[in-house]
Amino acid sequence: MKIPEQVSELANRNGYNSVILSKHSQQESIYSVGCVDENGFDLPVGLPAFILFNGQSCSLITGEEGLMLSSQLFGDE
Repeated sequence: MKIPEQVSELANRNGYNSVILSKHSQQESIYSVGCVDENGFDLPVGLPAFILFNGQSCSLITGEEGLMLSSQLFGDE
């Protein structure tokens, strides 16, 4: 699935250069954002961060909210 331009732009404006679809439903898509180096290795960025996209607008979720969302998405893994 192609990353929407709005999602990529929001990620880049906030210093993230990696965007991965984490969950998709009819209401929204949730993208994990982070940073990778020139060799494609993940770099530490602190607490998890996500972009929520409802097909029209997107919002960045970071800090404790990002941590709670990460727990909801990946808590069973």
